[in-house]
Amino acid sequence: METGEGASGDNEDSHYGRFKAMGDQYDQMLKEDRGFVSGCPAVRNPYSILPQDVGNLSGVNLLEDRL
Repeated sequence: METGEGASGDNEDSHYGRFKAMGDQYDQMLKEDRGFVSGCPAVRNPYSILPQDVGNLSGVNLLEDRL
């Protein structure tokens, strides 16, 4: 609650706010340079278990390696 998780309103210092800012920066870099490749590629839409509330699982990347 102190950093914004679970609280109402926007808080740039919350975990969500920080990750959102990184995503926004990444999107901006792609707009400016279509050939941009991040130094550490990451899995899109990762899940540790299959979600029960997603109709189309084709976009889900299931993380099966414990490391």
